[in-house]
Amino acid sequence: MENPLVLPSKPITRSHIKRYGAAMSLYVQDQVTQELHDLAFNKCCLELEGTPRLLTLLEAYVDGVARPNRTRA
Repeated sequence: MENPLVLPSKPITRSHIKRYGAAMSLYVQDQVTQELHDLAFNKCCLELEGTPRLLTLLEAYVDGVARPNRTRA
């Protein structure tokens, strides 16, 4: 199947223009969606960067408070 984003070398008809316009709109929409997804993912990763250490400290604190007489192995 030919690439819908490549204009044909033969004369361009109105139907070609409509198909090309639709294909270009979908391509741009897909690129914008991908860019927004990437930005949201990167923002999420930055926000969660310190979370594992924080969770480990909170779990250790909760274990110590909830079970103060617990012996460590």
